[in-house]
Amino acid sequence: MADVADCCKTGYIHTGTPTGTVELLYGVQTYVSRPASTLPASTTSASSPTPITTGASDTSNVKTRAILLLTDVFGMTMPNTRLIADRYAQSGFTVFVPDLFAGKALDFRSMRPYMDTKTSTLSDRILKL
Repeated sequence: MADVADCCKTGYIHTGTPTGTVELLYGVQTYVSRPASTLPASTTSASSPTPITTGASDTSNVKTRAILLLTDVFGMTMPNTRLIADRYAQSGFTVFVPDLFAGKALDFRSMRPYMDTKTSTLSDRILKL
């Protein structure tokens, strides 16, 4: 990848274990996170965190709802992107995160710290926005 400004190489790597899979879709490596069940977006269980509010009121097509999640310069291998995809999948969406850089995204492990570390969970950071 071409030289990238320093401000684009900073951030915070969230903790957690992504649960999706990497699949080859139409010749493109893609991280795919699918819902565990066909529960409506407003439903939650004791074993999962509160789902992200989607605003979708019609749950008759839960199996067909999908999100195409595009990445920043760190690409689809960055845990943050995968964890966000997994959260949407918990809300009933199938999420596709294509490898936009054909395996040549910036290595997220070389990221310099940027954000404060007082908030440690992805959910807390999303809710602060």
